[in-house]
Amino acid sequence: MATIPSPPSWATPHVTSVELNKISTMLNFLQYRSGGFCQLTQTIAHDIPSDSDYPVQMQNEEVDRDGGHSDQDNLSRYVVRTPGNYLIAGMGALAVNGDGFRASKLMVNGGSANPITLAITQRAAMAGIEPFMPVGPRIAYLNVDDYVELRVRQNSTVTIKTSVADGGSSLTVIYLGA
Repeated sequence: MATIPSPPSWATPHVTSVELNKISTMLNFLQYRSGGFCQLTQTIAHDIPSDSDYPVQMQNEEVDRDGGHSDQDNLSRYVVRTPGNYLIAGMGALAVNGDGFRASKLMVNGGSANPITLAITQRAAMAGIEPFMPVGPRIAYLNVDDYVELRVRQNSTVTIKTSVADGGSSLTVIYLGA
């Protein structure tokens, strides 16, 4: 098994060849690992109805090593291609509305008969503040064709939009091993 390199750190604002070699080592380590490694972000805001768990559509793939995210179908899903343990985290972002509460959920197979909720973050809405709701990280064993989603919920009694400002919503899925 490969040794995990230490993350780069340096005190000066100038990156030297030594620091670039540290970064290169880390990227090579990640590049040749098997299994899923995915970072999805939302770039187009969409409506979230009141009182429903709504899967967040992710239009942008920062990285998707195993090809688990489709940019054509089920934009909210990362579908597992390699079975094993995964580290999963997300960030839900909704537009400003001061009524009710807001929540983010990490779910496995959320649209199936037996969904699994891995983690929930819930907070009261605040007037004039766009809520960002980090959720996770959690470690879960996932089988081939299981899928992971970030879902958001709000109960303001009106439909509000997700937010794409300041990074918006995101989903990270990292294969840890069998």
